[in-house]
Formats: sequence, structure tokens, C-alpha cells
Amino acid sequence: TKEQNLTVLGTIFNVNAVKNETEIITTLVEGSILLSNDLNTSVLVPSQQARLSQDKSDFEISTVEVEEFISWRNGVFSFTNKSLKDIMKVLSRWYDVDILIVNEEMENVGFTGVLNKQQSIENILEIIKSTNNMNYKIENKHITIE
Repeated sequence: TKEQNLTVLGTIFNVNAVKNETEIITTLVEGSILLSNDLNTSVLVPSQQARLSQDKSDFEISTVEVEEFISWRNGVFSFTNKSLKDIMKVLSRWYDVDILIVNEEMENVGFTGVLNKQQSIENILEIIKSTNNMNYKIENKHITIE
């Protein structure tokens, strides 16, 4: 990516580096990887994740449940107590729609579930609505969460 170099050392990993996002997320499933940028170098071991914010030079490393970050390979979205705001970012990219959360209190509402990526956006929103008392409107490629 523009902000970091990644050396593969015989492994399975996932890199989430989306244009216009403020951080790069690298998650290691197995093996090891060497991450480096102009100022720092870090080695990840399985189940570790490195986050690199564009405004920082150091990698923030933590232990995670990797399935949530690689579930897309199996055709599903896997969310474990993810905020509605974070989920809507994922859905917006996948379905190529604009999503606006009008009620700021809804942004931090958590959701846990595994959803099939082949479902329509309407079906996914209905599932989330049934567990979180969320209302939404769809107009062409614009979705408003109320």
C-alpha cells in the first residue's frame, strides 16, 4: 500500500486498505508477515492484527478473532458486536450504495451475526432491523438509517 510495505513469509493474511479510509488493517491467519514503513517494522504472528493510521507512523498491534476479517472469502459478512456505523461502511462498499445514519445514537448500536453476501441489501437491512429496532429508507442508491 502507499503507507506500508508488507513482506510475506509463508502465510495466510488479509489486508484492508480502502481508499478514503483513515487506517490500514492487516490481519494474520497463519504463518508470519513482516510489516514496515519508513519509520517502523513489526512482525505479526497468527491471530494478530496491525492497524496503521494515516496520521501515525507506528503499527498498533492487537489479538483478534480472525474469522471476522477473512469471512468474505467464504461469501459471508461476519460481525461480532460491530457498531452499525462500521457495518454500514462495509455494506456501502459491497453494494455500491451511499448510506447515511441520521440518528447519531444508532451509530454505536452493536450487531452480531453472519450474513450471506449474496443476499440483497434489503434482506440484510431487514435482518439488522429485526434485532436492533432500526428503520431505514431506500431511494435508488441512497439508504437512510433513522
